[in-house]
Amino acid sequence: GGGETYAQAIIPGLLSRGHELGLMYENGATGEREIIDGQEQQITTFDARALGLDDLMRKIDSWKPEVIYSQGLEDHELEVELIRRYPTVLAAHNYFGTCGTGYKCHSFPRPRPCSRQFGPVCLVLHYPRRCGGLNPLVTLNLFRVQAQRNRTLARYRGIIVASSHMVQEFLQHQVAEEKLHLIPYPTAGPLDARRPSAANSAERRLLFAGRLTTLKGCRYLIRAVSKLSEKLGPVRLTIAGDGPR
Repeated sequence: GGGETYAQAIIPGLLSRGHELGLMYENGATGEREIIDGQEQQITTFDARALGLDDLMRKIDSWKPEVIYSQGLEDHELEVELIRRYPTVLAAHNYFGTCGTGYKCHSFPRPRPCSRQFGPVCLVLHYPRRCGGLNPLVTLNLFRVQAQRNRTLARYRGIIVASSHMVQEFLQHQVAEEKLHLIPYPTAGPLDARRPSAANSAERRLLFAGRLTTLKGCRYLIRAVSKLSEKLGPVRLTIAGDGPR
């Protein structure tokens, strides 16, 4: 996913600058998934679930990190403990603590982005606006998790985001402006600034590049391309990505 790919991209850069790195993870890779590899001899690893909280914190304490760079933890107790002990920075890859479902979108009466500040009213609007699933237990659990994260936001020393939209999102949720840092995601190589040459055919071409999750909205893109073809003539959509959808 995005967080793992980000870590895979920045680890070599941090090592090349002389940093000593430890990688603490909650979920180990299975044989079906790509792993963060190639740097095994230079990174100390901590398996959070295998160790348990007490043993994990003893090992981290003995390693003496100067900074914790969190990519968003599932275990709230672990998150709070790390923040309590060490200067901790969050890389916000999603609506961490700012949306009850994480989608930041209403589905009814039509799909549209949600601009609300996260709070109890989100629970009231969940079913009328179809913000997420219809299982009330799942809804309450998601809301509880996001509420815990929301309360924790102010305790981070800094929050890194990749877009101006996310800067505004966290400002709306009372994160101090001086704590927010806009750092776009790294690219795999130098960007080619040349414009592509005009296609020989009359067919227009559109490329979607990204991880295929419900949140990316690819199903709406497919419908939109169909309508676009009716107005402009043939449009070829290429989808480049992988994921659960």
